Amino acid sequence: MLDLRRDKERRAVGRRMIRLDTETLMAIESHFLVDDVMRRWPPTIRVFLDFRMNCVGCPIAGFHDIDDACREHGTDCQSFLAALSSAAG
Repeated sequence: MLDLRRDKERRAVGRRMIRLDTETLMAIESHFLVDDVMRRWPPTIRVFLDFRMNCVGCPIAGFHDIDDACREHGTDCQSFLAALSSAAG
């Protein structure tokens, strides 16, 4: 009985580790909402500010995705995504 419990615990820990690894390796994509990106990866806030995109605290950030924000601010989406990914680690 104890061995079965330990085995279940090991599998649960393994699943959590896989979930964390997938989350960490997940690339930021242009269809992600601006607000979600800043909340999930706080270091990306600096990137928004560096690109002169005042999305931090903007009420539209919960509705615009990265592509929308780049279009609105006249920013090249590919270079912006590269900077976001670099900041997110």
